[in-house]
Order: sequence, then C-alpha cells, then structure tokens
Amino acid sequence: MIQDPINDFDYEVRLRTLRERVETESFPEAGSFVNAHAHTFFSFNYRGYSPSCFALEAKKQGLDMGGIVDFDVLDGLEEFWTASRLLDLKACVGIESRVFVPEFADRVINSPGEPGISYHMGTGFTTADIPPEAQAFLDGMRTTSEERNRAMVERVNAFLAPLVLDYDADVAPLTPKGNATERHLCLAYARKAAGDFPEEGSLRAFWSEKLGVAPDDLKDLPDGRGMTDLIRAKTMKQGGAGYVQPDSGSFPKMAEMND
Repeated sequence: MIQDPINDFDYEVRLRTLRERVETESFPEAGSFVNAHAHTFFSFNYRGYSPSCFALEAKKQGLDMGGIVDFDVLDGLEEFWTASRLLDLKACVGIESRVFVPEFADRVINSPGEPGISYHMGTGFTTADIPPEAQAFLDGMRTTSEERNRAMVERVNAFLAPLVLDYDADVAPLTPKGNATERHLCLAYARKAAGDFPEEGSLRAFWSEKLGVAPDDLKDLPDGRGMTDLIRAKTMKQGGAGYVQPDSGSFPKMAEMND
C-alpha cells in the first residue's frame, strides 16, 4: 500500500506536503460541527493519520474546530498547531491516560471491569514547553506505558508461540516516536503472523486454534481492523492470556495527573 506523504514519519515530509495542499486544494466554509478528540499516529490512529493529516481532513470536512488527543504524550502538539495555523483552523490539543482514583477504588468508573481505574484527560495545551516537574511526569507516563507493553508482549508471546514478537524490531518501528499502544501490539502480531503463515489457509488455522474462533469467522485478514480488534479482545483484554488486573500501582493517581 502506498503511504500518503502527509503521514510519513519524517516531519519535514509531512510539513512540505501540507504546505503544497494548502496552496492547491480548496476548502468549504466552516460549519458548526467539531471533533475535539482525534488520536493521531503519536498514540494510534487506525488510518495512520499524523497531526497534519487530521488538521487537513478537518478543514476539508468543514469542521468549525478540530482537536487532537493522544495517549500519554504531547508529541503531536507543535505539529498540530503549525498545521492549524497554515489551514486557518480553530484547534485544541489534549492528552489522555488511565489513572487510579483512590476515593473510588472499589467502583468501576469508565474502564470496564477495572475498579478504581479511570480514563482521564486534560486539554487546552498550547505549548510543549512545560515546567520541569510536569515534563518529568510526562516522561514517567511514557516509560510506564512502554514497561506495560513489554510485559504484555512477554505474556502474549508465551500464549501465541511459535508466533513471537521482538518489541524493538516488530513494534517500535510502527510508531514515529516510540509511543506504542496495545493496538500497535495487535497490528504487529497480525503482520508477523501473515509473514510466518503466508498461505491463507494456514493463517486461518493458526488464528482459529489460538483465539478459539472458527476459521471462516475470522474477519479482515491479515491485519485489518476486525482482525486486530479480535487479537486485542482475546489476548489483551480481561480474560486474555496477556491481561493483568490493574491495581493502585498500575497507573498514576488522578490528583498527580491533575497537578
């Protein structure tokens, strides 16, 4: 598949492509719709959208405002603000993570089956030049996320053997700055399986045995969304071989993220 250069991992390529399209494309008047919660490839975007690409698509769709939100990082902030200015698009930038809420440690909040764990976000960031203590917290979030991912790969590798991933060789290259998510892991497993089992029949047989799904019921082989969602549900979510029930030490406390 030919990649659109606006989603290239090289920022200079993305910026040059965006500038060209600002000059050559026409855009509708802004309407009343907004999308302030779009993930980019700095965490995971199913279509591989960079911040520049999302800004361009928001402008092409006539959105009144577009906003990006990535898990655990502000890596797309400067690029998105640059793109929004080039496009004259109202914009916002946020960050999302999971946190522990001690006051509700025995209650399910908005992370199914995980008492005390909450999806939490902040928005309104205008610069990546943040105080040292805030940067240290962000760095810690990135490190903790990678540690969780590497531990997840070890557990899922044991379950899916002989299909195994090398995190540095198979997962990290799927990201522009190393911030992988569970969805990157699933994509890496799907692509590795397609290479290990090049015949569709053998690929279906492998996944059928490992995931407990009839071969004919496997959708979007080898690495489409239906397949990667199934891998995630069967191996990384509650009940899966790679799943570990989070506790108070798995994520930062909500108050810490707010500070």
